[in-house]
Amino acid sequence: MSTALNHCMERELAVLRDFTALLEEETAALSTRAEPDVLAQLAERKMFARDALANLAAERDAVLAAIGLPIGHAGTQQAADADAELYVCWQDLLAAAGQARALNERNGMLVRAHLRNAQQAVRAIRVATGADLYGADGRQPSAAALGPRLY
Repeated sequence: MSTALNHCMERELAVLRDFTALLEEETAALSTRAEPDVLAQLAERKMFARDALANLAAERDAVLAAIGLPIGHAGTQQAADADAELYVCWQDLLAAAGQARALNERNGMLVRAHLRNAQQAVRAIRVATGADLYGADGRQPSAAALGPRLY
């Protein structure tokens, strides 16, 4: 089978493993309630890895088309079935993709839990004070909007 396909898949696997490591870093950051700038840096690095993965998948599709196979999963599976070395790499890619998917789902659950906690804290503050301390823009309402002062 094509050495170009094997080379492309090996590069894709390396980037996917790097992406998985980023997801694990994100899990740790979310679990320890890291500062927002840490999460923003991780998100930016994840976007670069995602873009690299998309480019490598497109490159793999181009190689598959050039050797007369369908693009995507079906063509890669056909190529892997015909070549033992490709088969091992393809199985590694599928396993790494499954691990990345699971980590991403776990991180999504952590983000949703943090969001729920923040929303509950805001509601608790509003109930305790009987007023909105901050407007939708994140600023305190003017004194006139809060009503007359009692002192």
